[in-house]
Amino acid sequence: MALPARIAESTGTAWYVKPASEGGDDSRTQAQAQSESTPWATIGHAISTIPDLTGITGGAKILVYSGTYSERIQHGTTNTARNGDATHVLTIEGYGPTRPILQYVAAQGDCLSFYGEGAWLADYIRWRNFEIKGYNHTANGAGVTLYTAGHIEVDRCLIHDHRPSSAGTRAQGIYADAASSYLQVWNTLIHSIDPAAAGQDNLSHCAYIECSDSYMVNCICRDAGKGFGMQFYSGGANSQRNGLFHCVMAHNAKGGAIFDGSIIDLEVRNSIFAFNGTYGLEGYYEGSAGSNQTAEYNVIHGNTSGDYFENNALHPMTLANNLSGDPLFVSAAGRDYHLLSGSPAIAAGHASFVPVTDLELIARVAADIGAYEYATGGGNAPSLNAVTRSGMRLGG
Repeated sequence: MALPARIAESTGTAWYVKPASEGGDDSRTQAQAQSESTPWATIGHAISTIPDLTGITGGAKILVYSGTYSERIQHGTTNTARNGDATHVLTIEGYGPTRPILQYVAAQGDCLSFYGEGAWLADYIRWRNFEIKGYNHTANGAGVTLYTAGHIEVDRCLIHDHRPSSAGTRAQGIYADAASSYLQVWNTLIHSIDPAAAGQDNLSHCAYIECSDSYMVNCICRDAGKGFGMQFYSGGANSQRNGLFHCVMAHNAKGGAIFDGSIIDLEVRNSIFAFNGTYGLEGYYEGSAGSNQTAEYNVIHGNTSGDYFENNALHPMTLANNLSGDPLFVSAAGRDYHLLSGSPAIAAGHASFVPVTDLELIARVAADIGAYEYATGGGNAPSLNAVTRSGMRLGG
């Protein structure tokens, strides 16, 4: 397995959305909303109003200006999916001085959902450069959810502060069910999931992924108040081809990451698992034999119960070339996971699994383990609450 190929960039027609306070108006026509000076006002209206993607050469973009959008977006149900194909991708992309905020709406469900029944309805869709926050409901839910959806990409997003409001329920930053497929999460920070620990033990994770062909690259999962940074779960159904590359899983109450032993072809490479409440990495057996599970060229350090726990004696994960030294973050307490000079993570990864850029879209010139490329003078690198070197704001 290698780094996954991403869905195509959208190069066709663009439509604009701005808050009403910035001149947005949903009464405008499709033609008018192609101009930034005459935008629509809501994301849901834009998704439901643009034409069928297969008739737009190069796919389509919906460009969403900075502001707060209190909407529940449901691709495939409330909002017509406008799904595409491999050459007709829909990209919903934030722009402006700050990320636009998709804010949870009181008494409703997941903030952003992708639905399909039978044939995928939500297919070939990318969300880029958004802040998605505030899920707080009496039922289980998430910031981003996939139900029988496929070819979904989440890129350059900040997903945080999702929590259930009732005991015994759970929340995730991202959730994908077993009937979905081809989820990719790139360059994304997920944090503060169930921070009050009101929900169900073990199941409120930053990312909870059940489906095949799903990957996280250049991501940070931190401060899951009761769960893991992430879980790949197969439920004995033998999901296949999942991967975690150049990620940081840190300061999560239950552990860094946990993997189902029934998965076939799982790769965990060039990532950091540090300062979690139990183990850095954990494997377990769900009742169906998986194979080809590998964790190598990772830094695993400072986890309360130890680096690795294997509860899957029949089909254990293969561990190789992992390091146990302190990763030397700029500020672990401040949640700044840039690397300091002398970090064992610098140039210690597997060169075959290095993406072109890091979490901040800085070019990677070495196989530095973790979400960030090390820069000379790394101690002066900006914190996650500042504008990054590329101008990409990750604070929250």
